[in-house]
Amino acid sequence: MRNKIRLLWSNEYIQGGFFLTISSFIINFLNYLFHFIAGRILGPSGYGEITSLYSYISLISVPVAVVSTFFIQKISSRENNQHEYAAVLETLFWKFLRHWSWILFPLLLSIPFIPRITNLTPSIAYTLIPFIILGFIGSFYGSVFQGLRLFFLSALLAILSGVFKLTSIVPAIIKTNNISGVVITQLFFSLITLGISIFIIRKILKKFGQKNSLQKNVNIGRILTNKFFLMTLISVLGIALIGNLDMIFVKKFFSAYESGIYNSWNLFAKIILYILGPMSQVSFVFFSDKSQRHLQERALIISIILLGVVGISGYIAYLTFGSLLLNIMFGSKFNAVLPYMGYAAVFGAFFSAVTFFNSYFLAKKSKMSLLIFFMIPIYVIGLYLIPKNILNIMYVNIAFSAFLTVIYGYVFFFNKKSI
Repeated sequence: MRNKIRLLWSNEYIQGGFFLTISSFIINFLNYLFHFIAGRILGPSGYGEITSLYSYISLISVPVAVVSTFFIQKISSRENNQHEYAAVLETLFWKFLRHWSWILFPLLLSIPFIPRITNLTPSIAYTLIPFIILGFIGSFYGSVFQGLRLFFLSALLAILSGVFKLTSIVPAIIKTNNISGVVITQLFFSLITLGISIFIIRKILKKFGQKNSLQKNVNIGRILTNKFFLMTLISVLGIALIGNLDMIFVKKFFSAYESGIYNSWNLFAKIILYILGPMSQVSFVFFSDKSQRHLQERALIISIILLGVVGISGYIAYLTFGSLLLNIMFGSKFNAVLPYMGYAAVFGAFFSAVTFFNSYFLAKKSKMSLLIFFMIPIYVIGLYLIPKNILNIMYVNIAFSAFLTVIYGYVFFFNKKSI
């Protein structure tokens, strides 16, 4: 029995999943505390403001997520000299940033127009570009952590970020509705986390050095314009759009109160993804491996089964204990969410399934990973054509994510030749 346990523990996928699962539970708890406090102190309108900012950051940062996903695949798929390759990438990454630093000028000029475009209050909207810049650099170092399978360190840094996020609510406790204080504090802590990440990675890579032969063969510009990068960009953009476009749409066309109510519902839906999120992160590294395809298919099937169990359990829990969960999470100010709790579990399960399937198809460099992006126009048309109320937005989300899940499932189980 001990030998079997040791054999399982020797698997990097199992180790990574364990570390990231534990960290995920801790981070989710810290996030819960943040939303628990923010919802009560800021109310639906203030809560809608700050969560809408997060949606804009997520959507605009799609290239950031793509760079991260792509570098994870590039580093983890190398059979040898992963550390040397990562060291070369780090050097070339900073050369790339210096070369394109002129882009900062037009970005800074665009800042005054952001509040009008996003419908965010000026003090919140002005932090959007700094968040994106820090996120872009941070995503590269995050991809190095995961690409080198440094899951334990990655988990620790993620927990630290969660602690910082929770601490950022202090300005709103000291001064009621001080949303700008919360956001600026988060920006400051993001800078600290980035500094720690850079320090750790450089210390790890320093002893490996750089091979001249590798440096000659690696070109950041060429990497970011090759076929797989473009495929990754389109794929991740699709996921980001269905994960955030609804909240941006509600913020733009509904009242601040309705935005807060809807975004709190969306959080309950995404809880299902948060529970199994670490598996999704590790699975991309695992699926990118060119060997053990049958084990990878089995891992995806197990993940989908677990997702189904979590989804059904969430649906029952939301229907049975919805009022209790809502009051624990946000308080009585958000009671308008209660009739829609069951829908949150349904959408959360389908959205998570889409994320898992997409991760598998993308790791296999399959054109199926482009499906979501090219279906987005249908989603947008649905949002615009339906009568403008929160329930209809929920219906569109459920129908669209269920449709994508069925297509992905059919291809994976019955039409593998097209992968």
